[in-house]
Amino acid sequence: MISCLMIQWGILVNGFWHQVGNGSPWHEIRLDIASLIDGDFAAAAVLITFGAVLGKVSPLQLAVIGFLELIFYGANFCIGSIQFKAVDMGGSMFVHTF
Repeated sequence: MISCLMIQWGILVNGFWHQVGNGSPWHEIRLDIASLIDGDFAAAAVLITFGAVLGKVSPLQLAVIGFLELIFYGANFCIGSIQFKAVDMGGSMFVHTF
């Protein structure tokens, strides 16, 4: 259940940071294949963290970790892909940063 929430939150956070990074005027966040894949990669970063802390924290703490982590994941993804123009074909560079 938490992974489903993280995919949705990842789509929203990545959409927000892409608008901030591009400097474009605010518009609605598009739901297409690219944003769904970005949401899956964001959820994968959270699931890696979950594997490290599983059994030591409560489900509420897992949700808080996930929501906060994706805010910083989105900022890192925006800086790396938009500002530095880094190309990450499999998403592993940005996912494993966290």
